[in-house]
Amino acid sequence: MLELYDSTGNVIAANDNWRETQKHDFIETGRFQALQPASGLESALAISLPPGAYVLAISGKNSTTGIGLAEVYAESPGAGRGFSYVSARGVLSSSVLISGITVSGDANTNYIVRALGPSLTESGITNALADPVLEIYDGNGGLIASNDDWVADADQARQIMAAGFAPKDPLESAISLRLAPGTYTVVTRGKNDATGTAFIDISSTP
Repeated sequence: MLELYDSTGNVIAANDNWRETQKHDFIETGRFQALQPASGLESALAISLPPGAYVLAISGKNSTTGIGLAEVYAESPGAGRGFSYVSARGVLSSSVLISGITVSGDANTNYIVRALGPSLTESGITNALADPVLEIYDGNGGLIASNDDWVADADQARQIMAAGFAPKDPLESAISLRLAPGTYTVVTRGKNDATGTAFIDISSTP
């Protein structure tokens, strides 16, 4: 199930089974046919949003549990469109927290990617991941960057601080990098297979 919230915490859109309310955009007009979920029990929303901050929550119907995948796409990104910041929060047990970056167009783009854990306790999260490790892979599965403690690399730390994205805890992870057009995978795991709640955020920078 999907719920979309605005910056004031109000639900502005929701969906359970996508075929029940979203057939127009995903089937009938063919507008988003390429993004059509494979199962009728999966959820999808096609919506036009003004600039601002939004939260997308994914949950299991009737409080069921399991692994879910949330994807967000901007239609025809251009000047003044698209995303400058995307984040995800999840619980790491025996698995990892995975996110992704797709760089479109023909120009390289600067990003800062962070994996937060200890500082989440300030928001009342009691099972925060004590020491997150961050890895970034290219479309072929090759590891192109990794980080354990963001302060360990002085040059990286300077770039991250200059951009205003310094994590609050030295055990948290962050990477500043320039990516060519393509698809990338961001993986967060607990050091020494530790478990807990982690937070990934991805920011495009000048």
